[in-house]
Amino acid sequence: MTSFQADVKPLIADIPGWLTDEEGEALFELARQCRGDGVIVEIGSWKGKSTVCLGLGSQAGSATPIYAVDPHADYRFGDFKTNMEHAGITELVHHPLISAELAGVLARSVASSAARRRVRRAAVAR
Repeated sequence: MTSFQADVKPLIADIPGWLTDEEGEALFELARQCRGDGVIVEIGSWKGKSTVCLGLGSQAGSATPIYAVDPHADYRFGDFKTNMEHAGITELVHHPLISAELAGVLARSVASSAARRRVRRAAVAR
């Protein structure tokens, strides 16, 4: 039994959404493999089924922060927060309420990634 099947699947079983187990396990594994020098941005988190997969994967790896972006209606945001609390990932998952906050995070992450790519390309070219 994988850690996704043992630890994550029971937590997401009652969260509504269209995410399949295979997709959830892929998100969990991808987040677990992150190095922690950037952020994970999820566009469209609804009630948090995929966010839980990403969050628990990240928690099992390098604890890469997650920014879950969704124009939640009040009742859905309550469900989202409850699901994050139940999974124990509230400190890891951020829900940017101001677009400037997300823009700043993305700009820093993209700039950092672009700089790393330039350094790698320069090293390969030598």
